[in-house]
Amino acid sequence: MIGGGPAGLACAHDLARLGYPVTLFESASKLGGMLRACVPEFRLPEAYLDRDIEYLLWPGFEVRTNAALGRDFTLEQLEAEGYQAVFLATGAHKPKRLPIPGHDLKGISFNIDFLKKTRAGEPPDLNGPLLVIGGGNVAMDVARTARRLGAGKVTMACLESRQTMPSHAWEIGKFSRRSMKASRSSTTSLSSASWARTAR
Repeated sequence: MIGGGPAGLACAHDLARLGYPVTLFESASKLGGMLRACVPEFRLPEAYLDRDIEYLLWPGFEVRTNAALGRDFTLEQLEAEGYQAVFLATGAHKPKRLPIPGHDLKGISFNIDFLKKTRAGEPPDLNGPLLVIGGGNVAMDVARTARRLGAGKVTMACLESRQTMPSHAWEIGKFSRRSMKASRSSTTSLSSASWARTAR
């Protein structure tokens, strides 16, 4: 099992329950994957995550942390050691870039990068108002995290109307009550004038 996030842990748990000998490799020092690296703690407290991981580990299987595919071992080495099957659960740690002009302007952060740095205790310094593009749960995590980091005005711009935003309705209501604004937008390009600056 390569990857100690939700997919890898669930697969290892189920296989171990069926009696298969399982070894799980995780590149980070702790299990959890994106849940630990990106999801804000106000949404998923670390104690709850640790409790759930402990449950998934109970069938008993070997776990090797700080072991990354390509850095510490290869698929060929696993085969040579006698492993008969490999499940790749390395996660989706790269952000999806918008295919529009201006996506690479200075001062633009991508959702996963922003959340990862904040969760790691290295939050960016937010200067001025902040614009978050997107209306889903990850965009909401960014907006709510930015507000907690002291960003003054936080605006969400998305294609959907407020009634059809993918975010949970209760979160949209909480977002609005915290002096943040959600607006519908048909933005097709980005310019330095339309983006708040993010300075390290």
